[in-house]
Amino acid sequence: MAPLPPNSTDRFFLDYSDGVNSHTISWRWQLISQTISDAMDACHAFLLAIEPKLYLITVLGARVQLQGESVSVPTGWTGDTTYGSGAMPAVNAPRELRFQGRSGSGRRVSVSVYGGNFSTPATYRIVAGADADFDAGIAQLILAADIGSWIAIDGLGPLVYTFVSVNFNSYWEEQARP
Repeated sequence: MAPLPPNSTDRFFLDYSDGVNSHTISWRWQLISQTISDAMDACHAFLLAIEPKLYLITVLGARVQLQGESVSVPTGWTGDTTYGSGAMPAVNAPRELRFQGRSGSGRRVSVSVYGGNFSTPATYRIVAGADADFDAGIAQLILAADIGSWIAIDGLGPLVYTFVSVNFNSYWEEQARP
């Protein structure tokens, strides 16, 4: 499958800190049926759903990049300024929660969140029914995909996987090493 340009859809970027590192959530939405506020509301609802499983993450700002544009510009974030609670131990800094899906044309979509406050499962996967907060996060993504507030790079709403992958991101592992 040929790659699509990164600016194939409208997207916003939510910049945040987990108390150790700064991260960015990239979120695509369908401008035809949704506004930037709709997309931000969907992201906010997703973060609220998984908030009980987060250490304190602090929103640093938001940016928007419209389809076909090559730069992002600052925009006002409509959600909360913080999610979760408590200080994350540095040993958990590389741990990534990855929610995924795939569009009808086969394009992958995912949203990764750092700052998770949970025990790493032995299988590195949290399956449907194992945790109500993660199930609620998946439900929010399904709702957002159904209305066009969360889409894949091809502009289609994805089929959202009913599990959450947990991994230790190699980039952040390397950053932790002296």
